Amino acid sequence: MISLKAYAVDTREISFQYMSNDGTISLDCVHSRIRDLPDWQVVCGKGTPLQKKYTVHFLTKQYFRPTQPSMLLEYLYWVTDWNSINPIYSSTSFWIRIKDKASIQGTRIFQSIENDYADLIIDYSP
Repeated sequence: MISLKAYAVDTREISFQYMSNDGTISLDCVHSRIRDLPDWQVVCGKGTPLQKKYTVHFLTKQYFRPTQPSMLLEYLYWVTDWNSINPIYSSTSFWIRIKDKASIQGTRIFQSIENDYADLIIDYSP
């Protein structure tokens, strides 16, 4: 039997940063929740000529099992890029298997965007 616990991420638990893969552009980002969904409006470089806008779907789930690995963490990180005529989508989902009880201090996830030119980085500290 597997039990599931989905987490509502608080705005203070996450932060975003835009980083070009060649390291020449780094933009701080601000984010705000979209309704009651696990979705966020993210604006990077706000008020600058390089301003970029994204919609992010970020969800974390924790699964408990009676056998090893006893805990599984699932992260869903989906990005919609609104900076071109048609929106561009990129996403990743991944699992972490934990053998024994552990406390996760934080996670940093790089999502490739703009045809692999840059990353939208999310820092998550539950």
